[in-house]
Amino acid sequence: MASHPTYHVHRATEPIVIDGVLDERDWRAAEVVQLRETVTGAEPKQATSLRLLWDASYLYVGFECVDTDVYSPYTERDDPLWESEVVEVFIDDNCNEVTYLEFEINPRNALVDLYVVNRNLERDDIRFMIDWNSRTICHATTVDGDATRRGTKDRSWTVEWAIPWEDFATAPSLPPQNGDAFRANFYRIDRGPTTDEDEYSAWSPTGAINFHRPDRFGTIVFTSKPVR
Repeated sequence: MASHPTYHVHRATEPIVIDGVLDERDWRAAEVVQLRETVTGAEPKQATSLRLLWDASYLYVGFECVDTDVYSPYTERDDPLWESEVVEVFIDDNCNEVTYLEFEINPRNALVDLYVVNRNLERDDIRFMIDWNSRTICHATTVDGDATRRGTKDRSWTVEWAIPWEDFATAPSLPPQNGDAFRANFYRIDRGPTTDEDEYSAWSPTGAINFHRPDRFGTIVFTSKPVR
């Protein structure tokens, strides 16, 4: 298994409009990384790119997902989005590898947000606090295709969201200071026509079809240097 990756998050220079389109100049200047198949670290069949930015109010996350069959039946907050197609963000702001926030968004812009306590990496012992809600999170998606039906001629979907600093109760400083670091991982589940064709991707591969591995989280380091 490769060593844990690091992403240096640069500061945005202009307002980011959360509309599901990564077209601002700052997004175009941000570092782009590719997710890998989470078990093997190989290149996935359907590519997913990730980029990050920050400013005084938010951590910004952008995903672009190649997808020839975009679909999810879920439309409501805290629906079981993980049972269909979804991208996910796990953030451990105090780097203790025990507690972290989990955010999920699907192609239809439904959101899951929860607080997780994971003391021993045993799935049955993990506490998922689904009643925790971010009060001011912003998110949007765009779909090049039709996310409401299976089998349509689809091409991709994009997710853009802004996670407010107030959500990170145990961070060393808010907003971050130059050089502050969080542990984090970023994921995608792509559902095929059969379960054998499902694909699980991660920024930092976990070695198993299990995203709840804080010991495998990478590191995001905040820099006060502008993105451009």
